[in-house]
Amino acid sequence: MGLLDRGPRRTLFAETAWSNLVFLGKWLALAYVLQTLLIRYIPADLIAGIVGGDGIGSILLAALVGAPAYLNGYAAVPLIDGLLQQGMSQGAAMAFVIAGGVSCIPAAVAVWALVKPRVFAAYLGLALTGAILAGIVWGAFA
Repeated sequence: MGLLDRGPRRTLFAETAWSNLVFLGKWLALAYVLQTLLIRYIPADLIAGIVGGDGIGSILLAALVGAPAYLNGYAAVPLIDGLLQQGMSQGAAMAFVIAGGVSCIPAAVAVWALVKPRVFAAYLGLALTGAILAGIVWGAFA
């Protein structure tokens, strides 16, 4: 009877699917609202002036800003799309995504709880260095 009794598994699947749908829906709604506000109220020339150039400065700034500002992987795509529409360079966008994914506040807090301060500093340093290098390489070929 155990192999044929699928009721509890279907119930668990439905509950998990609903939970995932609500989770993704909340984050995607927030991301699209932020993207809309960004495009509507922040002048494109401001974004282009700060992170729009092909130089290393825009990539450095994007990596530094992306680290604490990154929401999560679900919200990053619409946010980066909005920044790209406003004039952000491809290299800066890559640096923003990589730095944010590694060193966003939730990730940083989790790592801080597990390691010593010197290891944490190395973690952040390597994350930012990798993000900057990836942004430079991506910007050179994009």
